Amino acid sequence: MGYLILICSFWYAFLGNSEPKMSWSRQNTLTCADFRADDRHFFKGNDAESCIDWDCNFKYQYNVVAVQATCNFNCEKSWFDKRHCDNKWLLNHEQRHFDIGEAHIRLFRKKLAEVKFVSEWKISKTVFGLMEVYLQQSNQAQAKYDLETNHGLNRIAQKKWDASIDSMLFANINFQSTLVTMQIVD
Repeated sequence: MGYLILICSFWYAFLGNSEPKMSWSRQNTLTCADFRADDRHFFKGNDAESCIDWDCNFKYQYNVVAVQATCNFNCEKSWFDKRHCDNKWLLNHEQRHFDIGEAHIRLFRKKLAEVKFVSEWKISKTVFGLMEVYLQQSNQAQAKYDLETNHGLNRIAQKKWDASIDSMLFANINFQSTLVTMQIVD
């Protein structure tokens, strides 16, 4: 009942990754089958672990910057005790880790849309600098979420977080598209 957030940089995306990932989508909720890691000793003391990562890359062409930023669930690095597959509370708790990652990447996309790029030389530094800030905020929110919900065992706190996470997602619904484009300002 935890999480793991990884920064996946431009180089990671550029070099490619063959691990099965599921991009965040409201229509695709996590199921027990999505958790494919089988090495339990890596996940000491928990009934589940979710590996949530962000992929981010950008293109610059003709004074336009296009940033693709996705929140993903890494199936091969996520684990779920199969004895608890019928535990809807536990599946919901892990789904909400994924949702927190998506809520924060939307904040990142929103900030990117506000940035006024004045030089192509600062694109990479700006994009990945902002990504680091919002990823850190996501990590802090993930830790607070687990602490306050006692990893989903406190059902009253879990319900409050569910509502809060839904509000965070809705507040930035205009930034659910994974693509953000900006014009270089001369």
